[in-house]
Amino acid sequence: MPKPQDDPLLRPEEVAPLLNVARGTLYRWRHHGEGPTSIRVGGGVRYRKSDVDAYIVKQAETTARGDDV
Repeated sequence: MPKPQDDPLLRPEEVAPLLNVARGTLYRWRHHGEGPTSIRVGGGVRYRKSDVDAYIVKQAETTARGDDV
């Protein structure tokens, strides 16, 4: 696991454009236990950059369509 200083915490408004979704979608995913892993820091929701990256990789692996489709 990266050291905290090497793995920045992102706010929902920073993550939403990375995933091309609305900020509200991130909150809905969080409520339903979906999307990238999020944590509470103080009074706000944050996402580790590494968790967002891992979510993108997982989505690419599980939703990729083969050449024969």
